[in-house]
Amino acid sequence: MTGRQGEDIAVNFLVSKGYGILERNYRANRGEIDIVASLGGNIIFVEVKARKNRRYSAAREAVTAEKQKRIIRAATAYMSRKNDTDALVRFDVMEVYEDKVVHIRRAFDLPPEW
Repeated sequence: MTGRQGEDIAVNFLVSKGYGILERNYRANRGEIDIVASLGGNIIFVEVKARKNRRYSAAREAVTAEKQKRIIRAATAYMSRKNDTDALVRFDVMEVYEDKVVHIRRAFDLPPEW
């Protein structure tokens, strides 16, 4: 399964749960956000990890502290560009496997120094 296929599956899953999709593959400040979504007035930044199976490790393990920092930098740029710095935000991770989608809400938070 390709990353793009995994993202397509994640988008379909989110839409089926009532999320609005605002952006895909948003890039800024040397970071990228796979999906920017909205739900109930909140902005959700979603990192998608697609894997064929769970044989070696959970896909979420690929979202390291450094990867989280890059996502947060891009999210900060997104919110600034939209001039919406007061909106509630959250960071989710979605694991997409051939047989299952795992949506991890609030997978990580802003570090205290932000």
